[in-house]
Amino acid sequence: MLEAVENPLMPGPPTSDRTISVDAGQQVLLAKRALGPPLSELPDAAFENALVVTTGSTPRRIQRRVEERGLDPRKIGVVPVSSNEVEYEGPLWTGKRVAPSDLTGISVEVSRGFQYLDPGQGWLVFDSLSTLLLYSEERRVYKLVDWLMGNARGNDVRGVYSLYRDVVAPPAFGRFRSLCDDLLEIDAGE
Repeated sequence: MLEAVENPLMPGPPTSDRTISVDAGQQVLLAKRALGPPLSELPDAAFENALVVTTGSTPRRIQRRVEERGLDPRKIGVVPVSSNEVEYEGPLWTGKRVAPSDLTGISVEVSRGFQYLDPGQGWLVFDSLSTLLLYSEERRVYKLVDWLMGNARGNDVRGVYSLYRDVVAPPAFGRFRSLCDDLLEIDAGE
C-alpha cells in the first residue's frame, strides 16, 4: 500500500514533508515535476537494502545523502547511468557505468545488483526514466521497465521509478503508468 508518512530526517533544503511507503513487491511510478533523484521521498527503511539506478546523480552524492541521514552507505548499491566516466571508491556497491542509450547494459548491471536485494526487504529505485527516453525509443524503454518491474515483483522487491511528467507526452505517461501498481505525484525534487 502506498502512503505518505512524515520524514524528520530529510537532508538538505526541504522539498517535501513526506516519504513514501511501498509494500514488498509493489511497483510505484513517482511522477515528478522537478529534477532530482527521489531519495528524499524514500523512508529510512529503503536504505537498509537498496539498488539505485541513477541518471541524475553520482555514487559520491548518493553516499553523502545517505550519510547525512545517519544511515549506512554499505547497504546501498548504485548503477551509474551516464555518458561521462564515473570514478568512485567508497562504501557503496557500484556497478559499471552504463551509457543512457545502452538499455542492454543497464539490464545487465541491474541483474548483477538484484543478487544483493533481499526478498521482502529490498528496494529498486530508478531515478529518471525520462533520461532514458531522451536516448532511446519509447518502446525500448518500455520493454526495459516492464522487465525491471517483472523481476522486482518476482523477487518481492519494492520498486520506485521516477518519471518527469512535463517531459513525457500524456499517452507515453499512460503506458508507463499502466505497468505500475500505483502512482504518486511529487511536485519537488531533491
